[in-house]
Amino acid sequence: MLFIVSGCSFDSAKHTIILDNSTLEFGTEVPDSCELIKSIDNKTIKKESIHDHNIEQGDIKATCDKVDLNRIGKQDFKVNVNGKPTILSLEIKDTTPPQILIDKEYFEVTKDNPYFDIKKLVSVKDAFDRDPFVGITGSYDLSVIGTYKVKVTAKDSFKNESNKTISINVKEKDIQVVEVPSNTPPPNINNGSNNTPSAPNQDEITNVPPIINKLPPAVNSYTPANKQFLFAEGYNKNTALSACQSYRNEQISQSHYIGNASCSILYDAQNEPYGYQATFN
Repeated sequence: MLFIVSGCSFDSAKHTIILDNSTLEFGTEVPDSCELIKSIDNKTIKKESIHDHNIEQGDIKATCDKVDLNRIGKQDFKVNVNGKPTILSLEIKDTTPPQILIDKEYFEVTKDNPYFDIKKLVSVKDAFDRDPFVGITGSYDLSVIGTYKVKVTAKDSFKNESNKTISINVKEKDIQVVEVPSNTPPPNINNGSNNTPSAPNQDEITNVPPIINKLPPAVNSYTPANKQFLFAEGYNKNTALSACQSYRNEQISQSHYIGNASCSILYDAQNEPYGYQATFN
């Protein structure tokens, strides 16, 4: 916001007031409006003479009205010097561009990721506009491996503009290799004895009832690989948890895994969450 003085000096009776040529942004704070005054009657106003919107310096006693820096446009600024009012004209303007908020400017995304959407990862904050314009120039294709660049533009109602370039690297999906144990028969155990059991006679073979195999067919089971679902890949808390749970359930079904399986949130060194991990143990 620009704080512009229209007519820097004003001579009322015996008093001449000069304001400091300061530039103030909309939404900023002036602790004491008397600090805007540079001199009165050619006497420079000292900071230590200002307190609670009042000036007491030698024979000068002045009172300053508060300035509203949260209102765009012109407004009056009244200063009373030794009981005599002086009205100055001020103007508040917005010259600050919107702030583009995004965690980082480079993303690595696996190919065909159904959750990544750059528009959902960008937000904009502006001192005046509640809903400034946001546009994205450029495109990316999550089905094609490569590095893409897009430009995010934010503009408020006073045509203040800011830009930020985002890089998106689409990479191949990680290939997971899982070792499946083979059905190897147990080794022969020889206790060192040379006693060999005698072969059954014909009558014993004839009288043995047939053996019916009623056991279910053998099923190969294995422990699935752990997998992470990171916010840096385009997930948020909800989609990362959903993807983690889907992966966990799918792997349990395919591997016939009977151990513990969980989806746990991951935290960095600053105790900030950055994704979920499916763990099998």
